[in-house]
Amino acid sequence: MSMLSYYFAGGLIAFYIILVAVFYVFSALGLYTMAKRRGLENPWLAWIPIVYIYVIGKLADTYAAKHMNKKTNYAVLLLGLIVGVVVLVVVMLCTAFMGGFYMSYMSTIWPVFIILYVLVIAAAIVYAVFYYISLYRIYNWHSESATVLLILSILFSVIVPFVLFALRNGDNRYLYPPQQPGGGQPYAPQQPGQGYQQPPQQYYAPQQPQGQPPVQPQPPQDTPPNSGNAQ
Repeated sequence: MSMLSYYFAGGLIAFYIILVAVFYVFSALGLYTMAKRRGLENPWLAWIPIVYIYVIGKLADTYAAKHMNKKTNYAVLLLGLIVGVVVLVVVMLCTAFMGGFYMSYMSTIWPVFIILYVLVIAAAIVYAVFYYISLYRIYNWHSESATVLLILSILFSVIVPFVLFALRNGDNRYLYPPQQPGGGQPYAPQQPGQGYQQPPQQYYAPQQPQGQPPVQPQPPQDTPPNSGNAQ
């Protein structure tokens, strides 16, 4: 290989490392901020590779407890699934490596490799289902466009770190309606398609001068009809 090829390969490797670092920082910072705002314990776990998935599951569990009255344990489930997938992949690669060296045992190793491969696919599918359910809960907690963001995240998974970073300080206004000026009661959340809702108005009786009794409202009196010159 020429020196130009070495430089080109080195540039690709450097670009890949920088790209992974950017994704990692955006994702970790977004999850860390969300976990800290929502009062989760140990938000710094968002900065640890693989373990950060525990924070995603914990955010989803907290959302379910607060806004769905449901108790879930996605944090442990997602972490267990991702660790299981990694372990199965390592064992599968070791099995394939051993099969290359010990051809006489190929008839025994090949079925084991197939079983491990099926287990990896099954675990990855289950992990993906609960992962995207967790993402939807996180999106819905911080934005009104959770469905659109989830579809885009499934189609283009590379945007997930940037979506988490962009939503880190947001709130779904349907879950957290804005307060009235002066610290009054919050407005009723506006549902899609209802248009603008007029905030409730308060009316006050006019003040009476001091020393005078309050004026009582008088019922309206019927005026007699004009009978004209009746003889």
